[in-house]
Amino acid sequence: SIGWLGAIHPEVQKTLDLDQKVYVFELELGSVCDKNVPKFNVLSKFPEVRRDISLLVSEKLSVSAIKECIVRAGSEVLKDLKVFDVYAGKGVSPGLKSVALGLILQDFSRTLIDDDVDQEMQKIVSSLEKELNATLRE
Repeated sequence: SIGWLGAIHPEVQKTLDLDQKVYVFELELGSVCDKNVPKFNVLSKFPEVRRDISLLVSEKLSVSAIKECIVRAGSEVLKDLKVFDVYAGKGVSPGLKSVALGLILQDFSRTLIDDDVDQEMQKIVSSLEKELNATLRE
């Protein structure tokens, strides 16, 4: 983040007797001058594929350890990884938790087919099973 941008709240706008919407911004000049501005990455013209998995792991295992294992096991087609649910309680064995993740896969040179995605996911799941003793939740 190098700053923020937003509209003045309607009540403040009314108090200031402004007839039109007014926008304000703040810019961190230090970041801009130091050239710490985010850079644009070229977008792929090929579609991405999202696969969700839900794992059962030890409740003592950190989510970051799971993410690190997935990144190590994945290839260059693994573009993003999002944790969207962590649950422990009814329906999950004591000492375990359920972690649900969305994996975004994409190749910059071609469209991935189901076999490509299935192989990548199998490689990741196998690594999770071996390294973290994780199991797929059904």
